[in-house]
Amino acid sequence: MSSIHLELLDKKRQSALKKVLQSVNRICFKKGTWRDYFDIFYFLYKKYFTLQQIINFAERKFKVEFNPALLLEQLIYYEDIQDQRLTFHKEKFSPESIKKFLFETVKNYRQKIISK
Repeated sequence: MSSIHLELLDKKRQSALKKVLQSVNRICFKKGTWRDYFDIFYFLYKKYFTLQQIINFAERKFKVEFNPALLLEQLIYYEDIQDQRLTFHKEKFSPESIKKFLFETVKNYRQKIISK
């Protein structure tokens, strides 16, 4: 399931993917905001995509400019993010719970890669 073709995604997932790739772009190539980290967290948490799927889509979108290792590092590095406050309408997530989830997701992904 890690290689999904964009044209096979429903409109809701296409929209989600566009948002995720915009966040990946800002996190890897610009100065990502806490909102970018949250967007990736949210779509992973809600199981719209796996981390492998996000990496695959980013590799197709950004070609050789994209470095998966950089994304993995950035997903667990928060020191230069200024504002970690977001307002939620339905669900509440603390910055700590988001960081923990992203850390565990990256850790599990790396363990899968190493064990192959």
